[in-house]
Amino acid sequence: MKVRFLLLLSVLFVSIVAGCKKDPTIEGGNDGGSDGNGGGEVYQDIDPVALSAILVANSNGNVIQVDYANGSTLFFKLIGINEAEVVNCQTNFVYQGNIIVPSKVEYLNRTYTVNSIGDYAFYKCDRLRSIRFPSTIISIGKAAFRECQLLKSLDFPNSLIEIHDEAFYLCTELLSVKFGNSLKTIGQDAFLRCSKLTSLDFPDSLYEIGWDAFYHCTGLTQVSLGNSIVSLSGFCGCTSLGEIQMPNTVKTIASGAFWGCSNLHAVSLSSTLEEIGYRAFQQCTELTTINLPNTTKSIGGCAFAFCTNLSSITIPNSVTDIGSSAFCECTKLTSIIIPNSVTVLGGKAFENCSHLRTASISDGVITIEFDLFNGCSELTTVSLGCGIESISGDAFKNCESLIEVTSMAATPPIAESDYFLGGILQILRVPQISVEAYKVSPGWNKYSEIIVGM
Repeated sequence: MKVRFLLLLSVLFVSIVAGCKKDPTIEGGNDGGSDGNGGGEVYQDIDPVALSAILVANSNGNVIQVDYANGSTLFFKLIGINEAEVVNCQTNFVYQGNIIVPSKVEYLNRTYTVNSIGDYAFYKCDRLRSIRFPSTIISIGKAAFRECQLLKSLDFPNSLIEIHDEAFYLCTELLSVKFGNSLKTIGQDAFLRCSKLTSLDFPDSLYEIGWDAFYHCTGLTQVSLGNSIVSLSGFCGCTSLGEIQMPNTVKTIASGAFWGCSNLHAVSLSSTLEEIGYRAFQQCTELTTINLPNTTKSIGGCAFAFCTNLSSITIPNSVTDIGSSAFCECTKLTSIIIPNSVTVLGGKAFENCSHLRTASISDGVITIEFDLFNGCSELTTVSLGCGIESISGDAFKNCESLIEVTSMAATPPIAESDYFLGGILQILRVPQISVEAYKVSPGWNKYSEIIVGM
């Protein structure tokens, strides 16, 4: 009897030691072993040996604690009859070391497939060194790995569909990420301030990148976008990013998408682009030119504000509205033509474009808004379309070089102040049939001596 007991004990000891051996694929992180991005290798699950499984909570569903032979402990919330989610239900428990998430767990003779990492499951586990996901995972929850500051690499399986908001927020040591080929969405702030990431290769399955998903990933130099993204966002403050090529699926560049990408010098836009959002390219100070496709309908407020090296832009005849301050402080712009399609031209759109010399506003615009050309100190020539009905008194404030204005409107637009065109104007051209009307119209009458017909 004693001999049989010793024999069983020795077998159990060998089993435990084998389970505790560190898997070579996660030595020092989760860098090797399988390619979650369809690189030719099969993603193989490495399920640790479970020693015990006990129920620890059931107020929000059954939660079990599973202890493994490799020394790790994981908590799972059992969902329905065959699904499980990794959670952390213990106030003082912190996951640490090298974690292998199994593809399945067993409890009371039932097998559950592990298909998600729950919200906040590994939140602030600052001693977590690596995480290996099974090929069954489809979702990573909100803030699941937020502030796991020892994580260095991530290799996602092809099963993964969604990464939720803040999932890897402030994982400051994260060096590389491999995305699987089924990923569809990346949530808001998902990789915020992962400043050591240098490159990203997105799969064709991805169609949405959330607001500030890669905010201030300051080490990011290369981004390869898939061929399914419709709304592009998330790269605000990526100061090392030099160029971006958008797939032709992109219809919207969302608010703040590339705001503060101070090294961005080359942008290839989608041929189906419709909307450029608020502050989309603000402070992209190395951007010199931008070619808008003829599908573009809207340019948001501050979209190109403070792009101080932007010297050339052609606005196509598809654009209907240009937001406030859209091009303010673009100090290298020398000329601008607003096409007939534009009906809304926001205030301060070209404020302080100090090297702007000529401006032509076509017939679709109705109102010349406040401070439109304020501070355009080298502006000499302006042409105003026939559809203009009113002009703000500050529209041409501090235009110290303005000497020639052409107004095509048959009825003199309402001028909100005297000398609204400045004090050094030399010639004011208006329709021949309207010369007398301009000479007696309030505001315009201050320039009666230089009004000529055409």
